[in-house]
Amino acid sequence: IDARRHVNRACLAASLPLIEAGTTGYLGQTTVISKEAGTECFECQVKPAQKVYPICTIRSTPSMPVHTIVWAKELWKLCFGGGEGEGSMLYEDPSLESSESEEVTESNKAVPKKDDAADTNKETADREPDEPSKDNKSVYMEAVQQKPANGTPNQSTLKECDTYAETLIKALYTTEVQKQLDMDRYKTAQKKPTPLDPLLIRKGCTETLIPNAKQHMTAWTPIQCVAVLTSVFHSVYSIQTPTNNQPFPNGEFDKDDALAMQFICAASNLRSHVFGIDMQSLYEAKGIAGNIIPAIATTNAIVAGLQMIQVLKILSLQQQTTQDPPQAVDTPPVKKLTEVCHYIYCQRNKNRKGYYLQPTTLPSPNPHCFVCSKATISLELDTQTWIFSDLVKTILKKRLGFSEPSVTVGDAGIWEEGDDADDCYGVNLKKVLCDLPGNGMKDGTTINIEDFSQDLSLDICIIHRSEWDEETEPDQFRIIGGGEEASKPACTEIPTADAKKVSEETDKTKKNDEEDDDCVIENPPSSNQTVDKTGPNTNEASKKRP
Repeated sequence: IDARRHVNRACLAASLPLIEAGTTGYLGQTTVISKEAGTECFECQVKPAQKVYPICTIRSTPSMPVHTIVWAKELWKLCFGGGEGEGSMLYEDPSLESSESEEVTESNKAVPKKDDAADTNKETADREPDEPSKDNKSVYMEAVQQKPANGTPNQSTLKECDTYAETLIKALYTTEVQKQLDMDRYKTAQKKPTPLDPLLIRKGCTETLIPNAKQHMTAWTPIQCVAVLTSVFHSVYSIQTPTNNQPFPNGEFDKDDALAMQFICAASNLRSHVFGIDMQSLYEAKGIAGNIIPAIATTNAIVAGLQMIQVLKILSLQQQTTQDPPQAVDTPPVKKLTEVCHYIYCQRNKNRKGYYLQPTTLPSPNPHCFVCSKATISLELDTQTWIFSDLVKTILKKRLGFSEPSVTVGDAGIWEEGDDADDCYGVNLKKVLCDLPGNGMKDGTTINIEDFSQDLSLDICIIHRSEWDEETEPDQFRIIGGGEEASKPACTEIPTADAKKVSEETDKTKKNDEEDDDCVIENPPSSNQTVDKTGPNTNEASKKRP
């Protein structure tokens, strides 16, 4: 999306036509974006929003393969990330437990009276179940921290890796799960998890049971998953040797890293096995973890050919417009681009005329698009708590796609980026919006955003809003206009023939999750997705119109 958005704005700024296209399985389309011809741009249509899952679902109550795969990616970050894996959602600070122990020791130095003891017991009984306590601390953090040292692979190193793998896998899939069961965490769950058998873990860590390369299309057995995890630890902690100059994993997931994908697939399948979820093959897990859209070569070839037809039409039209005016009276006038080019769909099924290709007229620009129609948008947020640096990073750059935004409030410039940017505006980054120069950003304030690198200017009307629902509005801001309405789920329109299919697939993923913090997942494909289906998360490669 970001790359297409950048190319779209660059072509608009240079007044060059853009032949935009995309495919999803058997479906595809191509269109022409032209500023001079007055057609809609890439950003006139609403793009799919990021899929959001509560953290409690990922950590405690997974119900779909995508939940366990995201959990496995966080485990990869926890085991091999910088420091102690603080960047992972699974990380828990060990110092909290030690500090709590010290507090208990200090309190035990003085013998409390009976009344004091009763008050203490009452306070413990009244503690919220989600509040940090020694009983609620996960047991796997201690196992994670017992990492073996890197070194040349030998009998001692391999044995140390075997011990580490067995300890960690047992803590994650047996001890932690049993602890949660003992605490009645799953007493209302339809399907309770089953702790992994320690004997299975021991056998998988000590015997050579790694699946061969031909098994990437079939799901591994639990004991094979244990063996794969052990093999990954063997490889990781013997990587930095004089004969192997590969870098040590930094915790960042890369779907093209074979070691990372083996770890993700094995770890997620073990968790799926524990929670009674369908296990995935390495191929399927890679598709979900890497957000890979199944591609069909024939569809790509057809759409690429349609693009070339659009190119030939544009070149022919440009050649006619650059020639001298025709002298003959009966010579037909030169046609417009909107008359020779079309928005063309590639469909899986024939239409009523027996065609697989469906051409339509090029759509007009969306009057609410701030990119090609220069429309003003409104922004709702809490101006008394938002920091200006967060607004620049989260909203202007990430959400609205500005590369080098310069911000003006009234007549006061408060931020500049680019080659000739003034460094004096850096003091404004840490300020609250309402405290910025130019009387600040308050309810009713209009700010101007200008990006010279994209030849783009935008006026934003600020609307102050102090109350937000953390469950339904975790971002705590809302954009109105610009082709989107943030109060409604953003989605890409798709052909009517597939609307029912998408609706059914979307309903399968709806769960009544507990209220908790949110984890943003970047459009993971559905676990039961096949090449002949489309879903709300499969439109990143293409946009669809009814």
